[in-house]
Amino acid sequence: MHEVNRCVVILKAKQPFLDWLLKLPEPVPADMTLQEIHDDHTALLIPDFEDNDTARRFIYKNYALLFEQELESWWTDEKDWPKKRTLAVFKEWFDVEVYSFVLDFDGKHSLQHLAEY
Repeated sequence: MHEVNRCVVILKAKQPFLDWLLKLPEPVPADMTLQEIHDDHTALLIPDFEDNDTARRFIYKNYALLFEQELESWWTDEKDWPKKRTLAVFKEWFDVEVYSFVLDFDGKHSLQHLAEY
């Protein structure tokens, strides 16, 4: 393992995102929960920043691209996407978690001691 000089950001959908999914022409199952959405978050590798506040500012400067990526990962027909996709809406729809310590566990660095899965 070796440390990667990057930060990881996890985008976690909030209730308004689920509400949008449930209103789509071919919605997700009516009993879908946030927990089910949270079973597979989007993780982003971003530049290494001095602190988490700076990393969040980076995410918020790039929110439009990230917002569209999250919508498209669930529904590709843009006509059904919310028309209002401001930073304020992004913050209502997603929590942003920042992690500054990233280890690369890629199999090239002494993994012979790891248990098989």
